[in-house]
Amino acid sequence: MRFRSLTAMLATTGMAIGITGVSQAATTSAPAVVQASPAAATPANEVGPAPSSTSIDFNVGLQLSDPAGAAELAQAVSNPASPSYHHYLTPAQWEKRFSPSTASVKALTAWLAAEGITVEAVTPDRMTVQAAAPPSVIERAFATSLAEYRSGGRSAPELRRTQGSSRRG
Repeated sequence: MRFRSLTAMLATTGMAIGITGVSQAATTSAPAVVQASPAAATPANEVGPAPSSTSIDFNVGLQLSDPAGAAELAQAVSNPASPSYHHYLTPAQWEKRFSPSTASVKALTAWLAAEGITVEAVTPDRMTVQAAAPPSVIERAFATSLAEYRSGGRSAPELRRTQGSSRRG
């Protein structure tokens, strides 16, 4: 039985997840961020640990290869006074300039597999790795804690709202 997707995206920086055991060659100095859980993931809505018999789908986002350049481009194409106004990049141009490297994706997918996490897909722009694993594997790999929350008659696994679950690595 597959569980609904873990809505908190685990965002990495190149490959830096802030976890020991990741090779130095695969990491960057920028901090990793585990994004905050939805507002419904409160102690009042927690029904217990995420069921161990389920598999949780989640995404790991890789940082752009040039985040500052991407921000500058966004400003330039949005500013009517800029010569680049409305001169957008094609998807291929975007990927060439800003997508994470193939080496970063390979390092991340190898690390995920070594942690027991199933890599299901990599988006064409190499910015997101779609993965799945049981809660215990996710908790161990990302040094976090998951719980099941129920709100509005629906339940889903989420990162527990603790100081460690929305940390910078």
